[in-house]
Amino acid sequence: MVLLGFTTMGCTSVHHVAKAELAKLDGFREQQTSLLSALDPRTKAAPVYRLTDEKGEVHTFDESSRLVLFVRKSGKQDEIEARYKQVDVKPDLFVGIEKDTAREIRVPMDEIERAGLRKFSIGKTAALVGGIAGVALVGLIVLAVVSDGSSSGGGGGGGSSWDVFD
Repeated sequence: MVLLGFTTMGCTSVHHVAKAELAKLDGFREQQTSLLSALDPRTKAAPVYRLTDEKGEVHTFDESSRLVLFVRKSGKQDEIEARYKQVDVKPDLFVGIEKDTAREIRVPMDEIERAGLRKFSIGKTAALVGGIAGVALVGLIVLAVVSDGSSSGGGGGGGSSWDVFD
C-alpha cells in the first residue's frame, strides 16, 4: 500500500501550456455516450481538444485530463488542479465545472499566469519503483550479513557475539 502511494505521487509530469492555449478548451463538454450510441454509425464524432505545450508537443484533453492553473492573486501564487466535465473560456474569464465534485471554478484570465496538463509518466514510475526496489534489496543484503555474522559467532562461553572494545 505504501509503495502504491509513492508511485501515484511521484509518477506524473506537468506539461506547461501557455495561457493562450486555454482558449482551445472553450466549449469542452464531457462526453456522455451510451453503448448503443457508440455502436450507431450515424452518431456524430465528439470534438477533439488538443493543447500544445511549451516544448511543442501536442496533448489531447478529455474528461480524464488533469488541468493545472497557475494563478497569481494579490502577490500570492496558487495552483488549481482538477479534472473538468465542462470548460468555458472567455477573454476575461475561465469557468470550469469539476468532474468529481461538480464545483464551479471561476478564475479571471488576468490572474492565470500559465496552465499545465498533469500526465502519468512511465519513466518516473520505473525510476521510482526501481529506486524503492534497490533500497529494499540493499536493506535485505545488510540484514542478511548482520544476521549471518551474529549467528556464526565463535568465542566461548555463550556470551554475545559482538566484540566490545574499551
